[in-house]
Amino acid sequence: MRRALEWLEGERSAHQRHAAVLILRELAESTPTLFSSHVQGFLTLIWVALRDPREHIRDAAIQALRACLVLIAQRDVKWRNQWYEKVFLEVQNGFKSDTALSIHGSLLTISKLTMLSIAAWFDLQYSYAYPLCRRTAS
Repeated sequence: MRRALEWLEGERSAHQRHAAVLILRELAESTPTLFSSHVQGFLTLIWVALRDPREHIRDAAIQALRACLVLIAQRDVKWRNQWYEKVFLEVQNGFKSDTALSIHGSLLTISKLTMLSIAAWFDLQYSYAYPLCRRTAS
Protein backbone atom coordinates (compact mmCIF):
# COMPACT_ATOMS: atom_id res chain seq x y z
CA MET A 1 0.00 0.00 0.00
CA ARG A 2 2.72 2.45 0.95
CA ARG A 3 4.74 1.65 -2.15
CA ALA A 4 1.74 2.32 -4.41
CA LEU A 5 1.15 5.67 -2.69
CA GLU A 6 4.85 6.52 -3.09
CA TRP A 7 4.58 5.82 -6.82
CA LEU A 8 2.00 8.60 -7.09
CA GLU A 9 4.36 11.16 -5.59
CA GLY A 10 6.83 13.25 -7.53
CA GLU A 11 8.28 12.49 -10.91
CA ARG A 12 7.55 8.84 -11.58
CA SER A 13 7.36 6.91 -14.79
CA ALA A 14 4.00 6.43 -16.45
CA HIS A 15 4.24 2.70 -15.78
CA GLN A 16 4.72 3.21 -12.05
CA ARG A 17 1.86 5.70 -11.84
CA HIS A 18 -0.45 3.41 -13.79
CA ALA A 19 0.52 0.41 -11.67
CA ALA A 20 -0.04 2.46 -8.52
CA VAL A 21 -3.64 3.37 -9.35
CA LEU A 22 -4.43 -0.19 -10.43
CA ILE A 23 -3.00 -1.58 -7.19
CA LEU A 24 -4.81 1.01 -5.08
CA ARG A 25 -8.13 0.22 -6.76
CA GLU A 26 -7.70 -3.47 -6.09
CA LEU A 27 -6.73 -2.85 -2.47
CA ALA A 28 -9.77 -0.62 -1.92
CA GLU A 29 -12.06 -3.29 -3.35
CA SER A 30 -10.38 -6.37 -1.85
CA THR A 31 -9.05 -5.22 1.51
CA PRO A 32 -11.23 -2.36 2.75
CA THR A 33 -9.96 -2.59 6.32
CA LEU A 34 -6.34 -2.12 5.22
CA PHE A 35 -7.27 0.60 2.75
CA SER A 36 -9.35 2.54 5.32
CA SER A 37 -6.27 3.46 7.29
CA HIS A 38 -4.75 5.03 4.16
CA VAL A 39 -7.74 6.99 2.83
CA GLN A 40 -6.25 10.33 3.86
CA GLY A 41 -3.03 9.71 1.94
CA PHE A 42 -4.92 8.31 -1.03
CA LEU A 43 -7.18 11.35 -1.27
CA THR A 44 -4.14 13.61 -1.14
CA LEU A 45 -2.18 11.81 -3.86
CA ILE A 46 -4.82 10.50 -6.30
CA TRP A 47 -5.06 13.96 -7.85
CA VAL A 48 -1.60 13.53 -9.35
CA ALA A 49 -2.94 10.63 -11.41
CA LEU A 50 -6.29 12.32 -12.12
CA ARG A 51 -4.38 15.21 -13.69
CA ASP A 52 -1.88 13.05 -15.57
CA PRO A 53 -1.48 13.83 -19.30
CA ARG A 54 -2.08 10.17 -20.21
CA GLU A 55 -5.74 9.29 -20.59
CA HIS A 56 -5.36 5.64 -19.54
CA ILE A 57 -3.83 6.78 -16.23
CA ARG A 58 -6.66 9.25 -15.61
CA ASP A 59 -9.21 6.52 -16.40
CA ALA A 60 -7.55 4.08 -14.00
CA ALA A 61 -7.28 6.81 -11.36
CA ILE A 62 -11.00 7.59 -11.51
CA GLN A 63 -11.74 3.89 -11.04
CA ALA A 64 -9.49 3.85 -7.98
CA LEU A 65 -11.24 6.96 -6.64
CA ARG A 66 -14.61 5.28 -7.26
CA ALA A 67 -13.53 2.28 -5.20
CA CYS A 68 -12.40 4.60 -2.43
CA LEU A 69 -15.68 6.56 -2.50
CA VAL A 70 -17.67 3.33 -2.22
CA LEU A 71 -15.59 2.47 0.83
CA ILE A 72 -16.06 5.95 2.31
CA ALA A 73 -19.83 5.71 1.86
CA GLN A 74 -19.85 2.77 4.27
CA ARG A 75 -17.98 4.60 7.03
CA ASP A 76 -19.01 6.74 9.97
CA VAL A 77 -20.79 9.97 9.02
CA LYS A 78 -18.15 12.15 10.67
CA TRP A 79 -15.31 10.68 8.62
CA ARG A 80 -17.45 10.42 5.49
CA ASN A 81 -18.27 14.11 5.51
CA GLN A 82 -14.66 15.05 6.19
CA TRP A 83 -13.42 12.99 3.22
CA TYR A 84 -16.20 14.20 0.91
CA GLU A 85 -15.24 17.76 1.81
CA LYS A 86 -11.63 17.01 0.90
CA VAL A 87 -12.72 15.61 -2.47
CA PHE A 88 -14.92 18.61 -3.16
CA LEU A 89 -12.13 21.07 -2.31
CA GLU A 90 -9.86 19.31 -4.80
CA VAL A 91 -12.60 19.46 -7.43
CA GLN A 92 -12.84 23.21 -6.82
CA ASN A 93 -9.05 23.58 -7.07
CA GLY A 94 -9.11 21.71 -10.37
CA PHE A 95 -11.64 24.14 -11.83
CA LYS A 96 -9.71 27.14 -10.56
CA SER A 97 -6.42 26.02 -12.11
CA ASP A 98 -7.60 26.65 -15.70
CA THR A 99 -5.56 23.77 -17.13
CA ALA A 100 -7.34 21.23 -19.27
CA LEU A 101 -5.96 18.26 -17.32
CA SER A 102 -7.05 19.64 -13.94
CA ILE A 103 -10.50 20.52 -15.24
CA HIS A 104 -10.85 17.07 -16.82
CA GLY A 105 -9.87 15.42 -13.53
CA SER A 106 -12.51 17.48 -11.72
CA LEU A 107 -15.18 16.64 -14.29
CA LEU A 108 -14.35 12.93 -14.06
CA THR A 109 -14.69 13.15 -10.28
CA ILE A 110 -18.06 14.91 -10.44
CA SER A 111 -19.22 12.28 -12.91
CA LYS A 112 -18.27 9.44 -10.54
CA LEU A 113 -19.88 11.19 -7.59
CA THR A 114 -23.18 11.52 -9.42
CA MET A 115 -23.05 7.92 -10.66
CA LEU A 116 -22.50 6.68 -7.13
CA SER A 117 -25.42 8.75 -5.84
CA ILE A 118 -23.06 10.50 -3.50
CA ALA A 119 -24.23 13.67 -5.15
CA ALA A 120 -26.87 14.05 -2.41
CA TRP A 121 -24.06 15.17 -0.13
CA PHE A 122 -22.98 17.61 -2.79
CA ASP A 123 -26.43 19.14 -3.29
CA LEU A 124 -25.37 22.00 -1.06
CA GLN A 125 -22.28 22.47 -3.22
CA TYR A 126 -24.23 22.15 -6.49
CA SER A 127 -24.77 25.89 -6.73
CA TYR A 128 -20.99 26.22 -6.92
CA ALA A 129 -20.10 23.26 -9.15
CA TYR A 130 -22.76 23.62 -11.85
CA PRO A 131 -21.78 27.16 -12.97
CA LEU A 132 -18.13 26.08 -13.10
CA CYS A 133 -18.97 23.12 -15.32
CA ARG A 134 -21.09 25.30 -17.60
CA ARG A 135 -18.42 27.99 -17.81
CA THR A 136 -15.74 25.40 -18.54
CA ALA A 137 -17.84 23.79 -21.27
CA SER A 138 -18.42 27.14 -22.99
